[in-house]
Amino acid sequence: MTFNWEESPNKEYVIKKSIEYLKNSDKIIVVGYSFPDDNRSFDLNWIDKIDNKTEIIIQNPANEIPFIDELKERNIKYKIIKDVNKYYIPNELLI
Repeated sequence: MTFNWEESPNKEYVIKKSIEYLKNSDKIIVVGYSFPDDNRSFDLNWIDKIDNKTEIIIQNPANEIPFIDELKERNIKYKIIKDVNKYYIPNELLI
């Protein structure tokens, strides 16, 4: 595992592929990620490439998630799930 600010041999490829997958997603579920300031440029990079029809669901118990302002400014749909007792699963994926 490496952090975004660390160099790794496959970093550019992994970022490119990740953004491709995110661009083609209807929903993106983020579990337990705090959107730290150190990763702000990376986070904005993928946020700026997704369609505003994509919904971002953030499962995080924090009362404040500063990154929400970035989503609002870009008219990105989002939902915050504060319950962390179990992983959030969208209804359409439940059988």
